[in-house]
Amino acid sequence: MLRTDGLLIPLDEDQFLLDRVWKDLNESGVVTYYFGWRTSVAQALRMVDPSSPIELTRLEWWGEDSKWLGLEEAPSMKSTGEVVQWLVTHCDRGDLINFECRIGNEVELDSHDDTEVSLQGPEGSWIHDWAEALLASRGFKAKVILDALEESAGKYLAIGRPDVVLGVYDTFDDLHKAHRER
Repeated sequence: MLRTDGLLIPLDEDQFLLDRVWKDLNESGVVTYYFGWRTSVAQALRMVDPSSPIELTRLEWWGEDSKWLGLEEAPSMKSTGEVVQWLVTHCDRGDLINFECRIGNEVELDSHDDTEVSLQGPEGSWIHDWAEALLASRGFKAKVILDALEESAGKYLAIGRPDVVLGVYDTFDDLHKAHRER
């Protein structure tokens, strides 16, 4: 499911740092990765092969004339490439409010305010490779950060480039208090 033709870097949003991450594995073998505050849906989807099948399950955005639009107003899109192109064409930063999809009938992606992305899927699927590719594309030593996430499963990490763990926090609120957006 991941791209094999290289990553489309640099992106306009590459000026931002990825600095809040979380990983957890539930009893059913479902792993969740969270990339916070500075990661867009388009960034995450650009890591996936553009021909990968996608099913949008939730889509809400501010359209022209500040009109609230939903999934029913979006065109039919069946591949990640179509969705990325649509996002680039129709959603400026800040316009996309809620986004949820299933890729390849296996891995789910969701986002709120297009500044945080969660990936969820079965452990052992390509989700780990996706998380690794996303971290690497943002300038992090992915293995180091993923190892830190593994050691602190269920906790939030504040991270800095290339491989610095700035802190480990029990809750998102604790992390937010310690590392407010500047």
